[in-house]
Amino acid sequence: MKTLKIALLALALIPSLSFAEEKQESPLELCKTKAAFQYHFDMMQIEGAEMRGDIEHMTADGRKSARHMSYQGELAVCDQESKQ
Repeated sequence: MKTLKIALLALALIPSLSFAEEKQESPLELCKTKAAFQYHFDMMQIEGAEMRGDIEHMTADGRKSARHMSYQGELAVCDQESKQ
């Protein structure tokens, strides 16, 4: 019976937890998160193409290097925009 009461209490608290405020990310964090997601997605695409044999290893390395430099630029833009 005690276990049943605890379970019912836990179930009663679940809906109230959904009304808790979510932590809002700053515009800088959102910008960096978006850039990081796109960067990792692009890197997986390059690695997948390399594993499938669509591109050679050296070509993949060049694309990864170029994408990494682009990512660094995107992060710099995020930092610059946050300071304005």
